[in-house]
Amino acid sequence: MNNVKLSDLHLTHKSRRDVQNAVKQQLHEVTKDEGVLLFLLQNLVQDRKTKKYFWRANIPGICQEIAEVGNFPDFNNTFDGSSLFIGGANSEYITLRDYGKIKQLFPNSVIERVPNAGHWVHAEQPVVFQDMVCDFLNEKPSF
Repeated sequence: MNNVKLSDLHLTHKSRRDVQNAVKQQLHEVTKDEGVLLFLLQNLVQDRKTKKYFWRANIPGICQEIAEVGNFPDFNNTFDGSSLFIGGANSEYITLRDYGKIKQLFPNSVIERVPNAGHWVHAEQPVVFQDMVCDFLNEKPSF
């Protein structure tokens, strides 16, 4: 997002759709995931007075703190109640490397993968997601 050239979009493209397609094409160099692209485009806004486009998210701040954003804090305690972790089978947000840490912090956890879903499981496979959550809750977990 930091490298997307936003400065002249309002001059070179007539419609918002044209602008979004131009930005999407630039972002496509980084990710091909349609869901991620659409999510990122939600942060693209136009100033009403200048008509220039900008990112709503604080991209410079995120870039400055990206190492910290990706870190996971150390905890000395655990949650012993039942826990459910749901990840999309096509997502890299919960990796096999994370399973050990999850089980360490949440010893009574279940990790489920939703087929044909990326990061936004609830949006990509809402019925499967809802069924997993309801099944988990109906087992009367100990919170």
